[in-house]
Amino acid sequence: MTINKPIWDKTGTYINGTYHGKQYSGIIESSRVCYGGDVEYRVRLLDMIEVYGDWRSTILVRMEHDKNNYQLIIENSVP
Repeated sequence: MTINKPIWDKTGTYINGTYHGKQYSGIIESSRVCYGGDVEYRVRLLDMIEVYGDWRSTILVRMEHDKNNYQLIIENSVP
């Protein structure tokens, strides 16, 4: 029996982008729907990045929800 994940659940997926002005790439460890419908991803980075003087091995990024369409990942996610 195959269990399908919800469309917003990207756990295990490779992702890359810009986080507070720093390039990152990593694997999504977990996905959750936030109040209001946005989706937040916890990303395990392939290479650590420095953000506000702290080195990070994981970050949280958020995908905006707009009328049932998930759009680009925004930079001003939770540091």
